[in-house]
Amino acid sequence: MKPIALLVLFTALISHAQEYTRGIGVYPGDPKEYVGPALVIDAHNYRNLALHRPAYQSSAYDYNLTAQLITDGLKETGLPQWIATSTSDGGLLAKNRREVFLDGNVTSSVDVSGDRPWVEFDIEGDVEPPEIDHIDLYLRKIYGRALTGTWTYIVSGSDDRVSWKELGRASGSAWPEMNVPGPSFKQSIALASPARVHSYRINYRRRTFPPGESPRLCCLTEIKRYGLLVRSISIARG
Repeated sequence: MKPIALLVLFTALISHAQEYTRGIGVYPGDPKEYVGPALVIDAHNYRNLALHRPAYQSSAYDYNLTAQLITDGLKETGLPQWIATSTSDGGLLAKNRREVFLDGNVTSSVDVSGDRPWVEFDIEGDVEPPEIDHIDLYLRKIYGRALTGTWTYIVSGSDDRVSWKELGRASGSAWPEMNVPGPSFKQSIALASPARVHSYRINYRRRTFPPGESPRLCCLTEIKRYGLLVRSISIARG
């Protein structure tokens, strides 16, 4: 029994002392003969392995927050800015619809309907939101119909999406000629004072409807930002 125990101990000592190669097919196989660079753990300093190198990601929240952001060497302690959008009847919009009214194209749109429809855009991230002093609504024309009644648009702002404060409104009863060329017409809303909040909501207050007609805010087409100023939202009255 004693010789067997000694043999096991001797075998264990030999296995422990054995030096492994650098891997099958890796030349040179002996670690002592390799003089090239080796990757080691640096537990004290931050190092960006993607610096000035191609970077890829399997998916992304949008078409801005992608892998190239880690290749430029800029260091940030806060989250980058991103946009979320929602509507009264559709809730939070999915990726393929999120920027429909932010894409600079007045022919793309999102339909919203209901008793008091609204659209909302949220400026997320740790970046300070831009200052806004007015919003332009670009309203899709409804050809072949003469619209009547009153209308009111209300812009509200919030930093928590729970408590909303009215920032500005526009009301009236005059409607433009629907047969004039062009897909939309503009309605400006001046804010009472410049605002800097994370969330903006545009409500469409019910006008006086002819018999058989329901409230509808359709074809929201555009929100444009120029520098620090969000200048336009495109919405259709119907």
